[in-house]
Amino acid sequence: MKPVKLILSVVFLGALLFSGAFANEISRLEKREVDLARQALSIPGLMFRHYDVSGQKFDWALGTSILGSPGLSSSVSGVSFAALRFPAGTAGFYAKKLEYDAFHPGLNGENGVLKESRNLAPLDSPVTEILWERGAFEGNAFRLDFRRQIIDSLRLDLGLASYGNEGSDAFTYAHVTHQPFFALGRDSTTIPFGGRNISMNTMHFRPELTYLFRFGELALHANLLFMDFDDVSRHVVIQDTSDYSIYHFATEPYSHSTRGASYGARLTISPTKKLKIEASASIGNYEIKEENLPKSIDYVKDSILELTKESGEIFYDTIQDTTWHEREREKEYEVYSGSLSTTYRTLLNPTIFFEYEFLSTNSRTSQDKEIGYLQLGEKFKFLEFQLLGGMQRNSSVNNKIKMEPTYAAEVKIPLPYHLSLYANHRHDTRFPELEELRLENRGRLIFPNSELKPETHDRSAFEISWNPGGVFYALGLRHEKVDGLIGERWLGNSDLSSAEKAFQLVNFKEAETLDWTVRLGFAISNWFFYGERGAALDRKQRLKNVPSLYYKGSVGWKNRFVKDRLGVEIRLDYQWLGKRYDCGIVEDSIAVYGGYSIASEKPTGNHLEIVELKKYLALDFEARMNILSFDLFARIENLNHSQYMPAVGYSPEGIRFAYGISWRFVN
Repeated sequence: MKPVKLILSVVFLGALLFSGAFANEISRLEKREVDLARQALSIPGLMFRHYDVSGQKFDWALGTSILGSPGLSSSVSGVSFAALRFPAGTAGFYAKKLEYDAFHPGLNGENGVLKESRNLAPLDSPVTEILWERGAFEGNAFRLDFRRQIIDSLRLDLGLASYGNEGSDAFTYAHVTHQPFFALGRDSTTIPFGGRNISMNTMHFRPELTYLFRFGELALHANLLFMDFDDVSRHVVIQDTSDYSIYHFATEPYSHSTRGASYGARLTISPTKKLKIEASASIGNYEIKEENLPKSIDYVKDSILELTKESGEIFYDTIQDTTWHEREREKEYEVYSGSLSTTYRTLLNPTIFFEYEFLSTNSRTSQDKEIGYLQLGEKFKFLEFQLLGGMQRNSSVNNKIKMEPTYAAEVKIPLPYHLSLYANHRHDTRFPELEELRLENRGRLIFPNSELKPETHDRSAFEISWNPGGVFYALGLRHEKVDGLIGERWLGNSDLSSAEKAFQLVNFKEAETLDWTVRLGFAISNWFFYGERGAALDRKQRLKNVPSLYYKGSVGWKNRFVKDRLGVEIRLDYQWLGKRYDCGIVEDSIAVYGGYSIASEKPTGNHLEIVELKKYLALDFEARMNILSFDLFARIENLNHSQYMPAVGYSPEGIRFAYGISWRFVN
């Protein structure tokens, strides 16, 4: 057994030998963080991948799942497709706390839904929370959460998030002295700090004004989003094996500029004690501008792509406008979205839910999506369950209208001896996005395909848990199946004349996986531990950027002093992500001789290649001091200096330092 796996396995087994006052293993991981990526630690099965830290560019993925990432609810940013449109992922959005919902199907048919908890500010508990964070080398982050009951019938909620670092640079910090960390046996004065910082400057402002009346409330809100950030091409980053602080980058980052605004209203009424009706609607406009696109391909010929229908008939689709002479691109989106739900509190608590989204672009291309279902559920002492069934509708290019069923079931059963059972099943459909059908991403080399078919998802999960109060343990199984998986073609050793075929989106055949997970936690006096492991039991397909194994968790110590006025906490978070695969461009000008990477002065050409993204362990250390309403903290991220690539083209910084303050006023 390999050393990392052996150490983690010993820790997992050792945890079962202890008991303590372990009440809720996950709640200990929840902190008021500026870095929203780390919220994933508190959500079972959810992993985060950092593409950059100073700019907070990251995405969330559900462990070993083949169904992709969870979808964002439109309440988070004012537009539900934000995670797909903005390469920054969930970064830059004012998310007070995101919760993963694996039961309800999302509007976009993604892998569950990330929902933001709604703020409520009772008269006796106004809240002001300020968070500020500074990177040791560069970058600032700021968040504001302001909630006040202005008068008895009027409530104000202000949210502001801002991330900023000045520019994108390849950098090396070598031979840095006075570093406040230990380096697992290495000389701290010679540890290299290498990588490439990705610039990201964002501000998300969201005010909400709520009028309270006898039978409900009316809320008016806005989402104002300003984002200027860089991204990188699909060129493979080469690390010099003779000097880990040296990286070879084939291209410079290119830039995005996004300006968006949405305005909406939400009405909630309860005409009777049993009946609740909630409706919401919003309208938004988003402008995206891309500059300095990499000239990866001087010219790509218009090509004829040969595809096979399910019937076996051959047809042709001509790809137009695949030349790479443009140096600037602009896109504009108009978004109309809303939802309606009605709940009647009686036997089975029936709920009717409907949600829609209409999207149009300046290229005169549009898409609209709807989902509607009936939900039933009840909670007894011996059983808690939910059932839903409905339809998904999609209309996109060429007026192609699709209707697909969606259904889900969930059950929770408490058992004797502190045991409990949980099981769910979800069937839904992910329709191709408008960009996947028509709008190419020239920076990351993603070519659309107007003939894409929907993905059909089936996900079943089962978990048995034991929680006597001192130790928590859970064992789970998950089966996933997807028909018509949307992804890029996989080509190897191909020249760039066929780049549009290599990176064009197509429907793959059926993909299937059976995974298992184990979660555990314990507390001994002031010490706490939480760990999680997920692995594939049976998987035949090699899918892009999907690991077959992961570990994540946290271990720490906390205590309070000075008559409970002073709190101290230290903790170590860890993530171990197994190897994945990606497709990228390899520069032939960078050759390897005897283990050394040498870049020639004149490029000689390049080719396409399937790249293995190596497994890595990332350790994050944090020390936090609580003084009354203040939290002072300092972090060392990636303190083991893991050299990792979350995707082709990205090379996050090595060891990173950060410090900041959290100041919370209540009453």
